[in-house]
Amino acid sequence: KIDSGVDDDGDGTLDIEEISITRYICNGVDGGFDEQIRLTIYESPTFSISTTSSTMGTTLGQGLIKFDITSWVGVDSVLFMPNFNTSNGSVTAFAELYDGTNDSVIVGTSISTNNTSFMLYESANIYSQLPKEEITLFMQLRIASSSANAQTTGQSYLFLYRDN
Repeated sequence: KIDSGVDDDGDGTLDIEEISITRYICNGVDGGFDEQIRLTIYESPTFSISTTSSTMGTTLGQGLIKFDITSWVGVDSVLFMPNFNTSNGSVTAFAELYDGTNDSVIVGTSISTNNTSFMLYESANIYSQLPKEEITLFMQLRIASSSANAQTTGQSYLFLYRDN
């Protein structure tokens, strides 16, 4: 039996009156959850940006609408895995998560590269950096100098992990 809902009083416990959905898992190996969940945060053919400021970036795609990390029961680890590069190895490119609801970069999610070949990078655990509220979550690219481009191709992900 899985109860879900919003912890309205914020006490860390889902009280009876806070339960909005009850589901039952049957025929599972142990009735548990998937331990790994992969969300595609951006998918495209090759996309390239250049800016004149290393602090302003470009948000990509539609984002993950109504994303709320607290609604993923048991998740305690999140990895950001962008697929990107720089067009010039002497100019640093950055990929980071962007909170479109609050119009801000999510601190601690930035990954940088000077690699001119596309690579799928892996962040450290960013669970504690993610807002604990419903947001529209984007991937953002930026470049340290307008003399180069930050580029992405294929898919970039969020991996959510839970300990069963």
